[in-house]
Amino acid sequence: GIDILLQASTPAAAHDSSIRHPPPTCFPGTREQYIEDITRWGVPSLDHDPLPMYWMKGPAGVGKTAVAQTCAEKLKEQGQLGAAFFFSINSRDEHTRFFTTVAYQLSTEFPDYRHLLDLRICRDKTIVDKAMVWQFKALIAEPIQELMNDGKGIEKRAIFIDGLDQCTDKDAQCEIIEIISASIRERSTPFCWAFFCRAESHIEATFGKDNIAPYCHFTILPISRAADKEIELYLRSGFQNVLRRRNFSLSFPWPSDKDIETLVDASGGLFIYPATVIRYVDRPGRLGPVEQLNVVLASVSGTPAGVHAKPKQPFAELDAFYTLILQRISDEMLPSIQLLLATMFLYSFHPTLFWGAVHVSNQLRFSESGFKTICNELRAVLHFHEDHGPLEYGGPIDSMEALKHASLKDFAELQHKSRVLGGAITLRVTVPFTRGSAVDSQNIDSGLSLKMIAEPAAALSWPLPDRFVSTYVNARSFNMAGAMSSTLSFCHVPDLRLLLRFANLDHLKHLINQTSVIPGEFPVKAFTYECDSIIRCIQNTLIRRIPPATFDRFNTAFFDRMVERFRKAKVVQPYSPTFVSRLKSLFRGFRFGTSKPKSQSRVKSGLYTMGRGAKKVYWYWILDLEARYFNEYYSNDWVEGERLYREQ
Repeated sequence: GIDILLQASTPAAAHDSSIRHPPPTCFPGTREQYIEDITRWGVPSLDHDPLPMYWMKGPAGVGKTAVAQTCAEKLKEQGQLGAAFFFSINSRDEHTRFFTTVAYQLSTEFPDYRHLLDLRICRDKTIVDKAMVWQFKALIAEPIQELMNDGKGIEKRAIFIDGLDQCTDKDAQCEIIEIISASIRERSTPFCWAFFCRAESHIEATFGKDNIAPYCHFTILPISRAADKEIELYLRSGFQNVLRRRNFSLSFPWPSDKDIETLVDASGGLFIYPATVIRYVDRPGRLGPVEQLNVVLASVSGTPAGVHAKPKQPFAELDAFYTLILQRISDEMLPSIQLLLATMFLYSFHPTLFWGAVHVSNQLRFSESGFKTICNELRAVLHFHEDHGPLEYGGPIDSMEALKHASLKDFAELQHKSRVLGGAITLRVTVPFTRGSAVDSQNIDSGLSLKMIAEPAAALSWPLPDRFVSTYVNARSFNMAGAMSSTLSFCHVPDLRLLLRFANLDHLKHLINQTSVIPGEFPVKAFTYECDSIIRCIQNTLIRRIPPATFDRFNTAFFDRMVERFRKAKVVQPYSPTFVSRLKSLFRGFRFGTSKPKSQSRVKSGLYTMGRGAKKVYWYWILDLEARYFNEYYSNDWVEGERLYREQ
């Protein structure tokens, strides 16, 4: 019978399995408080009577598995570990083999229990194939009750379950929690159960039930810069081990303090990042560890690392980590998630920057429930925070979102080739839709459609009760969509259908919205044409300047191609001022731009109308490669726009 049980279990999921060797563990001196708390919880004591369930939750890559492994090893040394199951996507993810594995591991600890199991399975070999609730009853609860009735009770032991969220069946994840909590309430087993997994919405809801929460202790392992010192210790010791394994020393300090500081900062509190760095630097290859670390540092800084390093991918493992997360997204949800991530990557990115969820949702036509469903799908990498504070100008409303770590942006940006997720839909997100990447035009259209709607209350897919706030949100969402359209046209080669949609946009309405929402008293920083810029809105004129300090990032070739695409699609048309307009301008002492780009002293400029009919605006730009600046303005009146531009 025991042999049948073994065949129905997953030995590779054990804490000491050779398949998992070497398993992730906490480096000495790190995560000490968490380890102490959990091992103390798992050891019976007369001094304290802890809750029988323990859940450590936290985002992906923060180190939950390392904590679980370290604690499991310590409890094993103390004779207090009953069993451990480490779930993993694509290898140890079958819920039907979970309780059989736990039962087999327990049988190796308790001989009397093993004997009973052997007899039971010999009598009914189908036990191992039954539903989980019956497996638990027949393989764990009933044999233990029988032993207790015979005066051979089993002592209290800890059972560890890591990565429950990686079990393939979401319903099964919840059922495992339900079955275990029921046994605790019924006192049918003497065990204490520790869970280590992400706070997926269905798991959070299950642990939060009234008949489960009172029996469970909760703790969070967050992404936090408070872990910087521990990450520094991990990196320094890891690099020393790299040299020690090669049995050589260097004549100079390696890595330098600056290198360590760079890597700690890049880690951003996420332990999977330095772990990936150490594994990459330590791998055998024709490059030595010093050269391999230089590849990593070059990747972090975005500078070339030399011809030898060009084909290397130092964060391929981290990319694979994110790929696994995204591969689990359903085909039905993927287009919406694709659009949300692409929109977030479109703007200047920082991992601590929050986007107003209401603004983004209305821009992309997501309802409140639809947006929160997307956030639940992306809980591993996307932070969603409810904030019912007062409305602030330019700030989030009611809720906000942010990526949990900058490495997800790097993952998207570096993958210039498409990634097929779920075998059906291609996800191509990069910053901002450049370098050969694309997003489904239909989805982009769904985002742009907001600008075709005039009534603020009816326009919002996520409406708000206050009419004033709704009007403000509508205007700001409109502006965000317009900015997204411009950036797409600058950095990406959109299809003709999208350009025609852009040409038919109400550019005048967009301009009026911008100048209404953006304060005109002082210059405002913005991110345009992949550069930091300064804008100022005066009346119905928007003036933008990219100064010499940030001009290096301005891609003149991209801009020239954008203008040419606009001309071909008739998004813009050259404008030649009428005689009366020229006279007005000259009378006021101003010169005017020309409709044809000129090249004098490496200066180019152009004057166009953008849009059609009553929806058009005037667009003037000047690019000075010698003085290293770019200026432009949009105005509803060319003469007035020219005057304001010259004044500024």
